[in-house]
Amino acid sequence: TFDVSASGIKPGEQFTVKVRAIFGSLSSQDAELRGNTKPLPPSAPEFQSRGTNSLRLQGNGPSTDGTVFDGYEADSTPGIVDGPTIVDNGDSTYQVQLESLTPGTRYTVEVWTYSGDEESDRVSNQFYTTPEEPGPISRDTNTVSTTDKLAVSWIEPASGSIEGYEVSLSKDGESAIIEIKKVTSTTAQFTGLDPGQLYDVSVKSYVGGNVYSTPETNQLSTKPLPATNLEMKSSTSNSLTVQWSDPQSGSFDKYLVKIMGQGNQEEVSKKSQGTYENTFIDLAGTEFNIEVITVSHGQQSESKTVKIFTKPESPSNLQQESTTSDSITVKWDAPTSPNFDNYRITIDTQGSPSEVLDSTKSSYTFDGLDAATQYTITLISLRANDERDRKSVV
Repeated sequence: TFDVSASGIKPGEQFTVKVRAIFGSLSSQDAELRGNTKPLPPSAPEFQSRGTNSLRLQGNGPSTDGTVFDGYEADSTPGIVDGPTIVDNGDSTYQVQLESLTPGTRYTVEVWTYSGDEESDRVSNQFYTTPEEPGPISRDTNTVSTTDKLAVSWIEPASGSIEGYEVSLSKDGESAIIEIKKVTSTTAQFTGLDPGQLYDVSVKSYVGGNVYSTPETNQLSTKPLPATNLEMKSSTSNSLTVQWSDPQSGSFDKYLVKIMGQGNQEEVSKKSQGTYENTFIDLAGTEFNIEVITVSHGQQSESKTVKIFTKPESPSNLQQESTTSDSITVKWDAPTSPNFDNYRITIDTQGSPSEVLDSTKSSYTFDGLDAATQYTITLISLRANDERDRKSVV
């Protein structure tokens, strides 16, 4: 056996080695070996662009001009159908294209040069495809949103892999981001918010720490604060007028006003002056619970309620029935509606307080009066301390 060595051959260059046996003046025919030296490797592939199902990579050829090679080859892990496509750009650079990939997946891509049957060392790098975006954003039904808290949820991507989600919040119409959260579940909560404010919510899935999907967005509002100073403004025997003021702070669109348990609610739009009133007419009955709800972008506040009575009808035909030197007896007809509790009757004399009479009474006598003196007697029907127009007799 014997060894043959040669030098001065370029990397990847084709060579021919010839060997003959010699005995004295005699020599054999040449034994010939043809081959290539090992070519130099290219630079490792670098990121160019990505999608949910594709990667575009680029790199440089071997660093020495003196190297010789026939082309480039590439492979990936996980493997893909038909493998990566690699293109020699002809300017000492190459491009690698991978298609039909899985979203949000890390691929290890190897690249090498070859010369004849010889391959260079392999160089590699790792790349992520873009993850799929999350599904629609909505309110988290398992957590109650309040006047200063917004709880949101979304649907995980339909395919591929993710490591987590980046959730950001900003006020409607403003570019400044209030808060960014990174979570691994499909829910997030934001606190310390303004009542009734509309917020822009954005959710992106991510892999590799910083490879993000396109964002899924929605607009959601916190609950508004309730109305203030809800009270009765006026009433008649068959109508009520209530009044109220704006919430102490925050935003809202309108109010919903209704008599609880009766009919449809009425909408009252937001006004600039901050005070409101609403009148209910053609009422049947005397006791009503009025409810006012503040609304902001579909979110309703806690209800504000007040119990109100319509005024009872007045008694009629109040008149003098009989007199003596020290007494007066008056009589009257009861209101046509029975929706009253009792009467209050008074006489304009010092030391004579008003008297509250049972609703079944239809007459009353004042005693201990002065002879030949004119008196004014007033009769009022009452319902929960709400007085009706007075009826007087002289």
